[in-house]
Amino acid sequence: MIRSVFSSDAVEICEIYNHYVKSSAITFEEIEVSREDMRLRIAGVTAELPWIVFYENERILGYAYASEWKLRCAYKFSVETTVYSFGCNRQRNWHKIVSRIDRKAN
Repeated sequence: MIRSVFSSDAVEICEIYNHYVKSSAITFEEIEVSREDMRLRIAGVTAELPWIVFYENERILGYAYASEWKLRCAYKFSVETTVYSFGCNRQRNWHKIVSRIDRKAN
């Protein structure tokens, strides 16, 4: 299932995100993100743009959000899409998530 993010999701989102902080260079971060910092990130994004989660059996398996691409006026209708998952690699579900975040961002 897909739904909009809640600030209380920061706990599970941190688990997913910090997995990538520890095991890859994809996040460009070296220090794990705290739950409070993740809550602030969620609030910052959702003030203007969508953030959604994919969940099954009440557990978040992944999330996606849109953020500003660049600040110049030529890019005002462009967003960057970010998707992270943990324990979920079913392609059809991620197609749904990317499609949903794209629709919400437009």
